[in-house]
Amino acid sequence: MEIELIFRGETFRVQVERAKETIEARINERAIDVRAPRVLANESVFEANGARRTAYFVRRDGRIHVHLDGRVFEFEEAGAGGEDAFRGAAHAIGGDSVSSLMPGLLVKVLVEVGETVERGRPLVIVEAMKMETPLLSPGAGRVKKIHYSAGQLVQAGKPIVELDVGEEDA
Repeated sequence: MEIELIFRGETFRVQVERAKETIEARINERAIDVRAPRVLANESVFEANGARRTAYFVRRDGRIHVHLDGRVFEFEEAGAGGEDAFRGAAHAIGGDSVSSLMPGLLVKVLVEVGETVERGRPLVIVEAMKMETPLLSPGAGRVKKIHYSAGQLVQAGKPIVELDVGEEDA
């Protein structure tokens, strides 16, 4: 999967391929070795250059916000098809679940286990920092498991809804 991102005015071409627990990544043709035993729709626990790290990320309004090592980095999607490329990249590295970027209250569950959903459909609504945010399906598929009920507190990066992406009936 490939996506172009803009950071501080500079464009980066990012290529990602996943093979079990490793990710082959290239940024502007420079290879990066990454070991990622856990990658969710909004969280990745990975090892790069011998250091174990956790990154949380969210896509909103054509921008990707990444929280890493206590800092937030904001990227802009470059070119047409950015949304599809980002969603495809998330799926390519294991994005078959939906989680919140920050702890919050699960206000409403909008789907049921076994239900077929399309890419971009709101699955749940989470309230964090007095703002309600719908969390969207990263791809078309079937709802496999819902880990929380309305009214419960959710943890950052923990799966709220798991999907079988590519299992839709349509």
